[in-house]
Amino acid sequence: VPRRLPAPLRSFDGLGQDAIVFLAATVAVVPICKKLDLSPVLGFLAAGVVLGPYGLKGLKDLSDLDTLGEIGILFLLFEQGLELTVERLRSLFKFAFGLGTLQVALTTAAFCAVPFMGGSQVLETVFGASRDLVQIQQLDEAFVIGAALSLSSSAFVLKILQEKGQLGSPTGRAALGVLLLQDIAVVPLLVLLPIVELQNTVATAAEGAAAAPTQDLATLFGTAMGGLTALLAFGYILLPKIFNAVAGARSSETFIALCLLTVAAAGSFTKTIGLSDTLGAFIAGILLAETNYRTQVEADIQPFRGILLGLFFVTTGASVDLPLLAQQWPTALGVLIGLISIKAAITGGIATQFGLSNGDAVRTGLLLSGGGEFAFVVLNLAKNLNVLPFDQTKLLSGVVVCSMALTPALSSLGDAAAERLNRGDKEARMNAKRERKRGRGGEAGGAPRARGAPPA
Repeated sequence: VPRRLPAPLRSFDGLGQDAIVFLAATVAVVPICKKLDLSPVLGFLAAGVVLGPYGLKGLKDLSDLDTLGEIGILFLLFEQGLELTVERLRSLFKFAFGLGTLQVALTTAAFCAVPFMGGSQVLETVFGASRDLVQIQQLDEAFVIGAALSLSSSAFVLKILQEKGQLGSPTGRAALGVLLLQDIAVVPLLVLLPIVELQNTVATAAEGAAAAPTQDLATLFGTAMGGLTALLAFGYILLPKIFNAVAGARSSETFIALCLLTVAAAGSFTKTIGLSDTLGAFIAGILLAETNYRTQVEADIQPFRGILLGLFFVTTGASVDLPLLAQQWPTALGVLIGLISIKAAITGGIATQFGLSNGDAVRTGLLLSGGGEFAFVVLNLAKNLNVLPFDQTKLLSGVVVCSMALTPALSSLGDAAAERLNRGDKEARMNAKRERKRGRGGEAGGAPRARGAPPA
């Protein structure tokens, strides 16, 4: 009689097949993207679209892969915290907390206001959009959409700036500052969204039962602040000592295990006190940012972060509803045009107030006008909390993917526009300089000086 396999191994079959497909896709995607000079993020998204349920159906069970992909988001936030050093904040302070704050606030407000100022009607009338697909009735729905669309792609933008040698240019420093602020701003968004939705759920439930117990926002806030204080105290007092002890053992496996434990434990703790697990991972990174182990931690988690984050983008691409985009392509096109034009106009418009020339402002606005990786995180959280309708989430995810794919073209368009504007500004300055010289020459030559007379 053949021996039966243990149940855990049998249940691993589906995940194991999907893992093989994903690893094979990773082996193919990264070299191809390097060859074509494309960002691997776009490659992973495209692989997800091809292998997903609307493509070749190579991935059978997205739920398990999605869970692993969300762990990749924890490592992404952890890495963002590691990079948030005092020196980096100081060097980009003006662009991050000045330009970046205004960019996030104004674009979020603009996208939030568009549905209530005729934007939905324009999509219905001009682009033939379905009312159920574009109608926004609640303020929290509009806010989530606005916040998600206000974010830009660090992976695409940084790669483009590096390839063009513009990281040290005014455009590069402005873009780095805005991206840094966006990375910071997404953390409170991921924290507050579950709290507000829980508060709304409790309030809705209490409407039908006056005697039902309610848990107000102040109680939730107090619990969260107490838990965060305890986490910070542990991180500043005990965490460095733990890392010192493990580093003293000179065991690379143990050190890597401690890094993974730090991310997982911090995320689990903040989730237990009612906050987002991504906040815990972000705080853990901040706590280690000023220690001597920052560089080693970054190097050790890089493989895990890269693979798991790639898995997140594959599952995100697999969730793109191709039939929906094909059926509603005029609507998707309208949203895409609105996303790029509004974002570029706002970012470029305020950039001139922070010392950028007109050309550099236009270049920065177009470079940051596409969607970003964190938009998928925000939209995925909103979907899990039932904030947005399912079809709206799928449509917006597809639009963000398309906008990210257009980032290189938008950057080239920005370079061409900036060159033309800078050339025009240079000619205007030269003309003004010639006019000033001509004016001074006219004043000097107004009265001829007598021979031998001393100059005035």
